[in-house]
This record gives sequence, structure tokens and C-alpha cells, in this order.
Amino acid sequence: MPKFKEFLKDWISLFSSVIAYQDSVYGYPQSRLLMLGMLLLGFGFWLGVFGLFSLK
Repeated sequence: MPKFKEFLKDWISLFSSVIAYQDSVYGYPQSRLLMLGMLLLGFGFWLGVFGLFSLK
């Protein structure tokens, strides 16, 4: 269990670093909207791919 907690702590730290980097490059509100847009586009893409393969 301690290794999992350490792994989780490292992933959270990495995610926080990515957010901080995006904020420094694009500015606060634009970077958050950009990340949200990329997340939604990625989700929509995979939803479309799985939708195409599930057609009969």
C-alpha cells in the first residue's frame, strides 16, 4: 500500500506541474479552457471510434 500512495502522489504532482506549465505559457483562463477543450475533443473522438466499431 505505501508504494501505491507514493505512485499516486507522483501522478498528482505530475498533473499539477502540467497545469502550472500551461498556465505560464497561455495565461490562467485560456489554459484551463484549452485543457478542457482537449479533454472533451479526446473524449468525443474515442466515443466516435467506439461507436463506429459497435455498428452492426
